[in-house]
Amino acid sequence: MREPSVSVRLDGHYRAIIAVLSRVSPVLGRESIFAADAAMLVDRRQEMARLLMEYALFKHRDIFEPAIFAGGERAKEARRLKIACIVAGEDFRSYTRAAAAAGPLDDWRGYRLRATAQAASLRAHVVAERVSILQLLGRQERISPKAPRAEVHTPVML
Repeated sequence: MREPSVSVRLDGHYRAIIAVLSRVSPVLGRESIFAADAAMLVDRRQEMARLLMEYALFKHRDIFEPAIFAGGERAKEARRLKIACIVAGEDFRSYTRAAAAAGPLDDWRGYRLRATAQAASLRAHVVAERVSILQLLGRQERISPKAPRAEVHTPVML
């Protein structure tokens, strides 16, 4: 069986991350929460940490490193994307450390503000990054005619 293309796998990671963000959004919109809501937020934060790690490993191994190794303009863009990925990952890790120290029930107002800002930042990052990666993959196709055509999917509406 043939492995899915890089762009199909990219979309799988993207959709999984957006799905988690979409599930927490209604809870973050509430003025107050219950213990079950707090537990769900903690579970989703842990799920997001796992998804982001898997996504980062995929991007660095299958997209950024091959483009950097190929050199030229693609390498410059891949380096830029790789650095932005690392920065976004560090931002999320800083957020998770703070969120673990003061959970949703400890200070809902403060937690809610930080979580909402983190969710918006993460959403903006993955949306913009997906576009840039698809463009990077498109450049690869023009450089290497033997490379499989990247599949472009309709983006998830946010």
